[in-house]
Amino acid sequence: MLLNQIKNQLDRKCKLYINMPSYIFRIAKVHDMKIPVFLREYDNNIYLKALIYKNSEDSNLVENLMPFLESEEKDNYYIITEKLNSDSIKELIDNLYSIKSLSLGSTSIENGKLVIEFRFHHNYSKKVSDVLSLKIMKPLFIDKIEYQPLDNLFSLFFQEKLPLCVVRYKIPLGIYKDNSIINTIKNHKAVVEISNTCMNTELINAIVFSEDEIYEFDKIADNIYSLTLETNLLSNLREKLGNIALQRYGIFGAVNDNYLVVTVFVPSYRSLDYIKTILSNLYEYNEKNTILLDIVKPLDKNIINYI
Repeated sequence: MLLNQIKNQLDRKCKLYINMPSYIFRIAKVHDMKIPVFLREYDNNIYLKALIYKNSEDSNLVENLMPFLESEEKDNYYIITEKLNSDSIKELIDNLYSIKSLSLGSTSIENGKLVIEFRFHHNYSKKVSDVLSLKIMKPLFIDKIEYQPLDNLFSLFFQEKLPLCVVRYKIPLGIYKDNSIINTIKNHKAVVEISNTCMNTELINAIVFSEDEIYEFDKIADNIYSLTLETNLLSNLREKLGNIALQRYGIFGAVNDNYLVVTVFVPSYRSLDYIKTILSNLYEYNEKNTILLDIVKPLDKNIINYI
């Protein structure tokens, strides 16, 4: 099964605009800044890491943020970090992640609001509505909701504010000690999507898309399943990527021959950061390079046919 065959199997999308009373949101509103952000849950708190590209118009405003917030300068961007002192946002993120079919997408700051996007299957519309209803009733928290059917997974990627890069690489199956889950994925020609990218936990939530029925996994809908993985390799990689605020707009895996084939969508200007991180993580795990790079290319309509 190819990644492009997933299309709209998670057939609903939601976009939340959330009021956040903090310094970075006030500055963003005054100067009409649109900033990609990375949300990270750590030590029972939610941290926001805003990424500001040095060549963007917003980079001139970084000096307004750096004296008041934790900041870090990289080669071609800045990272501004702020703890979100809001029990409501922590509760919202946790409740959304508890919904089996839900996959968190991009997060950003627009017009001084925190914008969170996610996909889910219509079988879980009631659970999503239940979570949102509690927050809608809270005064001055959710400012606006966009809630609608999803036509195609890739349409979301093409709508992103920053150009995305497709990074695909292969990992030999021999490095994994337990291949039972991998064998199931291979036998059913399934595609796995990692869904909880911002959580700081060893548990990895995933959604499995298959061509036929899989009895070993928890069913979401026809040929769609939920799966929880506990793997040091993935949890360590997630921690490293979280430390450098590297947002992944989609993480997918499949098994082809004797390789786990991973396809990730990252901002183009951070693709090298991503490659460096996965190389170092696999080297620490296996004490040698075990990655075979397959595709590193800007996202366009032609590349979709090959992934």
